[in-house]
Amino acid sequence: MRGRNRRGFLQTSAALLGAGVSAFAGLAMGASLRPGSGDRSPIQTPAVGKDQSKRPLRLGLIISIGSDPDSAMAKVRSLELPTAQIFADGITEGLDTKLRKALEKHGIEATSVVVGGPGKEVWDFYEGPLTIGLVPRETRAARIAYIKKASDFAGRCGIPAVQTHCGFIPENPNDPLDNGPAKFWRNEKIIQLKAQTDF
Repeated sequence: MRGRNRRGFLQTSAALLGAGVSAFAGLAMGASLRPGSGDRSPIQTPAVGKDQSKRPLRLGLIISIGSDPDSAMAKVRSLELPTAQIFADGITEGLDTKLRKALEKHGIEATSVVVGGPGKEVWDFYEGPLTIGLVPRETRAARIAYIKKASDFAGRCGIPAVQTHCGFIPENPNDPLDNGPAKFWRNEKIIQLKAQTDF
C-alpha cells in the first residue's frame, strides 16, 4: 500500500486546481458591486457548472474584528467582497450580538471563525513547528479550550465553521525525531472538537 504524504497531496491538489483556473477567473470578475451603487444587499455571484446546488467559490478575506465588528465589516464591504472569515482575538460578552448586527447591516456572509493562540506563535519554518497549532504540548489544553469557546461563539453568530492552524505534522510518522506530533494526531480524538452547536 502506498503511503500518504503532504508532497503528493499538494501535487494532486495543484493539478486539480490548475484544471479549474479558467472557471475561477470568470467567477472573480462577476463577484462585485457596481461602484457607487450604494447597494448593501449580499453580493451575488453566478452559478458555475451543471450542478446548480453547489455554491461557487467566492472571494473573501480574513479580518480581525477586535471590539468593533461594524468597522471591520464596513471595510470588507468597501473592498466589494461578499464573505469574510472572522478572527476574534478575544471573545467577550456581547461581541456575538455586535457581529451579527454588523454582518446583517453590511450584507457580509461570515464563512468561519478563525482561531489562533493563546500563547506564543511564531510564523516561520524554524520556530513555527514548535509554537503553532495544537501540536505543542505546552499550549495544547488552552488552545483546545479556546477552540471550543470559539465554536460556541460561531454557533451564536450563525457561522457554520471554525478553523485553526492545527500545527506541523511530520511527513514520516515513524521519524524518531518526531517529538510526538504524529503520535498526538493518531491518538487524540480531534473529532471531539466539532462544533458544539448544530446549525
